[in-house]
Amino acid sequence: MAILSFIYVNDLDMFISYLRKFDIDVYEYEHIVLLDSSEYMMLICRKNGKVIAYIAVHYIDSHYAALINLKENAQDREIIEALLNIEKNSIWKVPVEPIIYIADDEFINIINKYTDEVPIEASIYLNIYQSKNEAGFLRDIAHSMLNLVEYLNSFNGF
Repeated sequence: MAILSFIYVNDLDMFISYLRKFDIDVYEYEHIVLLDSSEYMMLICRKNGKVIAYIAVHYIDSHYAALINLKENAQDREIIEALLNIEKNSIWKVPVEPIIYIADDEFINIINKYTDEVPIEASIYLNIYQSKNEAGFLRDIAHSMLNLVEYLNSFNGF
């Protein structure tokens, strides 16, 4: 049976690495940069070729930090340079609200044991984002996810 629920995650890359330790393949299905420079991503998780979860994530990352650090009147060239100069080893992703997922029992048992912390370098930007924006993007798409749960359950879940 498919279940819709949520989990608090502070470090998206660590969460994905955790899932992979259980032989779960994580695929990016959809990715959107939002007007406030946060991002939305839909992930599909498979184990042994079978879909076991859909995950919706609303997050900020080191690209958000690069944009926040620019002057308000930055030129296009400065913006592009700031985004391109982010070093690969310093990229982080931090959810700005609880992650929503549709999953089977096996996936839920795995993630119920997961814990993490906000990466130190990301905490200031998470505070900036949360002070300027109200979390609720994922709440707004939860209805569509509920429709997907009903559809999956009509075929006996996953």
